[in-house]
Amino acid sequence: MNKNNSDNINLDENDVKHLTDALKDTNLLSNLLQYYDNAQKLKENNNNNNSESNKNNNINKNNNNNNNNSSSIDKDLKIKNVKVTPAFCIKTHSNRFDKVYVMVSHYYSIEPASTSSEGGWVIPHSLFPVEKQKASVTGQLNNVYHIVFSSETYKESMKNRGLYKLLIQSAIKSIYQNYNESLNIAAYKMSKKVYYKEMIVSELPEPIVDMEEPKAVEVVNDDGTITPVFNLIKLDRNQQPIKNPVIIPTSIKIEILLSKLENISNLYIEIIDQSLILQEDNVNYNLNIPFSHAIDEENHSAKFNKKTKMLTIVVSVVEPVDSHQHEHHNHQHKEHQQHNHKHLENEDNISDMIDVESIPFPVTFISDCTPLFPSYSYKQSKDQLYFIIYHKPKDSNNNNSNINNVLLNINENVLEIVLSDINKSITFKLYSNIDLNSIEITNTIIIVLNKQIKQWWKSLEIVDN
Repeated sequence: MNKNNSDNINLDENDVKHLTDALKDTNLLSNLLQYYDNAQKLKENNNNNNSESNKNNNINKNNNNNNNNSSSIDKDLKIKNVKVTPAFCIKTHSNRFDKVYVMVSHYYSIEPASTSSEGGWVIPHSLFPVEKQKASVTGQLNNVYHIVFSSETYKESMKNRGLYKLLIQSAIKSIYQNYNESLNIAAYKMSKKVYYKEMIVSELPEPIVDMEEPKAVEVVNDDGTITPVFNLIKLDRNQQPIKNPVIIPTSIKIEILLSKLENISNLYIEIIDQSLILQEDNVNYNLNIPFSHAIDEENHSAKFNKKTKMLTIVVSVVEPVDSHQHEHHNHQHKEHQQHNHKHLENEDNISDMIDVESIPFPVTFISDCTPLFPSYSYKQSKDQLYFIIYHKPKDSNNNNSNINNVLLNINENVLEIVLSDINKSITFKLYSNIDLNSIEITNTIIIVLNKQIKQWWKSLEIVDN
């Protein structure tokens, strides 16, 4: 028997003969076969262990990567502590406590979209474990569950009784599913107690929204004429654009894009009857722009840019009545009041004093007055209510009203506007709760009120003081 360098065993003829004779022994053959089987099993086990080790190493690497990624994401997210807004509180009992309170609150960042769980559709909410809490400093500790819905969901429930009851049912069901505490829904009562809650929310980055308006295009009318794109800009004395809708401009600039116009020789422009008229026969342009202010029809200018095809027209606005005439009018009015005539401190039309056409939403305009209050109007949208009051200050040396002289009293859907410098007030009945937004003071007082519920109101009713 020889052994070469490659560790292979070479058998000659005699070796094979001796081995064959030895294998005739059944005991020896059985031991050899058993040894071979054991060696094969040992080899397979070693291979499996190596494979499992490699697999575990890969899993550990992946887990480490995931943990690193998760921690990096968590680091990027900012969190903050916020106070939720209390809505209402219910009192009942459960299989654990004789007395349990459920405090329903709302916060704007709870997703209003529907979600699903094993129990079916649920209203999205955040539920917190029961805690011992006082409603006041001197109050006793009670068992309180806090549940937070989205502000949008809560506001809708205030208009829909069925949804309001569904919020209560959802709260009791969620408490049972999460904490295995069964609250008696048939025995609940509304409670006047208020329990406050804070929760942690993530500050998600605001999505980038393209707010750019689509470009205006020329309109082809049914009669075949074309209305060009135009832009109307109101200017102050310094020829700067006016943003405040109540300020009367000194001039108005009209920019008209005549993109199809090749020659201005056939362009017809006229300012007549407080309107701008533009016509062109070749391109068939036709434009009529009425002005919301009194225009000096003899005082205007026009310029056409051949490169940009932009026609710019500037017209002058007739100035309103000067202050001396106002003072004379006020003096006459005081004499009328002494003779019990039902005249106003200012009998001028409020629409001539303010820019009623510039508030950029559909409005209902009503001009009214009372013998005990200056000229006023109001405008409304679904979101807001504008009170517009023309008020001449008592001090003739001061042309502006003082903001401290304007008082607003809001109580149970009744709004009282008080002008303290002249000791006069007016009261209106409102149709939903409102929030004060701002007051702007000139000779015209603008009171902006935000409606808590978006809806159109009918005409406001004056309430007798």
